[in-house]
Amino acid sequence: YQRRVFFFFFFFFFLSLFFPLHLWFCSRMSGYGSAQSFSAAPVTKFGTQASTPRKIHVFKLGEMHDNGEMFMLQTFKNLNQLKVKIAEKLSLLPGLHPQRGIMTLDGRAINDLSELEDGGRYVVMRSGFSYSADKVPPKAREAGKKK
Repeated sequence: YQRRVFFFFFFFFFLSLFFPLHLWFCSRMSGYGSAQSFSAAPVTKFGTQASTPRKIHVFKLGEMHDNGEMFMLQTFKNLNQLKVKIAEKLSLLPGLHPQRGIMTLDGRAINDLSELEDGGRYVVMRSGFSYSADKVPPKAREAGKKK
């Protein structure tokens, strides 16, 4: 009995050296929808899949050496919340008033969060200032050209 077991074990081991069985099984399974390689396999994502948040860069109008600040728009529900956060972060005291506010680099006023573009460059001005194209920081213009 032990000789037979040893013989079958040796026979299958010797056979697998010359004819790998996994190749035979893979060729048989290809008709049943399994992938031949990892690149052909479908991608399965687990967990919650979140979209990338929209980001904007905001610069102070009239400050020629301003580097700007980046803001993620996913945390704000309306434009006034964003304006308050911008006023805090850019130190716009006495404050950024809702009547004045966020503008595109060409001077168009932003009235809603949906008007802000992902990767967009914007300027803010304090109350009492008026928009002028020569007051836009050079770094804001350079960043807009790279885009």
